[in-house]
Formats: sequence, C-alpha cells, structure tokens
Amino acid sequence: MFRHELEYQAVHEMSATDQYTVKELTESLGISRQAYYKWLNRQPTERDLFITELSDEVVRMAKKHNHTLGTRGMARHINKESNLSKAVGRKLITRVMNAMNVRITVRAKKHNRREETEIYVKENVLNREFTAEAPNQKWVSDFTQVSYGAYGQYSARVSVVLDLYGGFALAHNISETETSAAAIQTFQRAFNSQGNVHPLIHTDRGSAYTSKSFNNYMVNHDVQRSMSRPGTPYDNAVMERWWNDFKLRWMDKHPTPTTLKELRKLVSAGVDYFNYMYRPEKNNDLTPYEYRNEAIVSGFTA
Repeated sequence: MFRHELEYQAVHEMSATDQYTVKELTESLGISRQAYYKWLNRQPTERDLFITELSDEVVRMAKKHNHTLGTRGMARHINKESNLSKAVGRKLITRVMNAMNVRITVRAKKHNRREETEIYVKENVLNREFTAEAPNQKWVSDFTQVSYGAYGQYSARVSVVLDLYGGFALAHNISETETSAAAIQTFQRAFNSQGNVHPLIHTDRGSAYTSKSFNNYMVNHDVQRSMSRPGTPYDNAVMERWWNDFKLRWMDKHPTPTTLKELRKLVSAGVDYFNYMYRPEKNNDLTPYEYRNEAIVSGFTA
C-alpha cells in the first residue's frame, strides 16, 4: 500500500473536477507530484479498487446526511446501507474522510435564562496525529492562566497558536479572560505572519472556540477545524506539553511580574526563548525556528 494512498486518491478525484490543479492539491497536502503520478500510473490492486469504492460511498453518505455524520456514524451507515465487499472500521473511515476532506458540522444550542447561544462543535479530525510534514499543515491552540501582582493576586489568560511542524509558536496574546475575541486576535496575528495558508486547526471545546464569531472567522479563512473530545486533554497533547514546559522552564524560573506590562514582557520573552533558543530532542537538536527555516529554505512548504 502506498504511504499516502488516500491522499493520492483525493487528488485524483478533486483534480478531475477541474476546480483544482494537481500542483495545488499536492502542495496543499504536502505530497510530491512525482510520487502522485507514480501512484496514478501503477496497476490498481484489489485494495485500490476497494478504497476508491469506499471513498465514493463516504462522499455520497456525507451529502445524504448533510455532513452531520461523525466517523462512528459514517461507519455504521456505510456498513448497513452500502454494497461494499467487506465491512469497514472507524479507523479506515477516519482516514478516508480526512483524505476526501469530508467535514462534519454539528451545531448544538445551549439555552439559558438570558439568551440562546449557538455552539459550534467539530469532530476530532487531528485524531492525535501530532506530526506534520511541512510548515502550516497543522496548527494547535489553547489558553492557559498566568498570575501577576505583588502577591500574585491577579490573573490573565495567555493564548498561543503553535505549528505542529517543529513546534514553532506563530502568535500569542494576553487577555483578561478566555474569550472568542481574544482567540480571534491570536489567530489573526498568526495569519498575518504566515499569509494565505489553510491549515488544519485543532483546539479544545472551550467557549472561545465554539462560539459563533470564532466559527465564522475560521470559515472566512477556509480552514479545516478539529476539536478535542470532551474531557480528553491528551487530544491536544502537544499544546499541553508546550504549556507545561513554558511554565516549568520559563515562568517558574522568573519572579512573578508585578504589573500587566511586566507580564506581557515576560511572556513575549518566553515565547522567543522556546522559538529561537530551546532545542527539543524531537527536532534533531534544532530550535523550532531552525527546524522550520530548513523546510522553508528547501521549498518544502504546505
């Protein structure tokens, strides 16, 4: 089986619509055109034919159910309603849905005595696949609480957008509370620095990320959304680990800032430390900046 078989199948299907070129599709998926054409010209195996048939069923079922089926529901409906030669599991369904860019949008409504708030929830598309093959393929984000004041009596929230390619922090922001406006501001800084990119963006299901305003902002940037499952912080493990290192190796090693201005300065210096000075073992002893710059210089971008 080809390593990127499902991605190649997606390129083949989408390029046939004449809406996208093979070059655009392979670059967006981080795969080489040479490898794609090698796959295209191979003799199809029985598995190749099955994957093609399954991909068609996934797209058809998604349209039939108005893109409301998650991976479990998709597997259940396909196994019951399709004429595939064998049953399929959730793992394969997840890979096919990702490769075919089949998205799920679930909008629940939360009621309270004052007003009705729309909550936008997404599937865990990232599925703990924390590696990326090029910059700006996968971003993760989260908020954490930090303290300041003469006695540490005040608190603020820091948000960061982290590129999973090398762990480079693209943007950060400090706000009084965790709000959708603060989340949008952080991502706006990331997009301003990176230009016209369309990464997979993974967050938890905090109110800042499930709000209507944040959802509309993401739609305008044409990105694929992903969210951790409820009560499952490990679904965003890389971001959690980054926060742990940020506090242990930086914040805890400096005196507590007494003013918000001092806090902003300390947090910015900490982000710079982890971007330009700290050398994670997983980066082959390169800083996140060096690791990312190697890919950019070689032209290997998403």
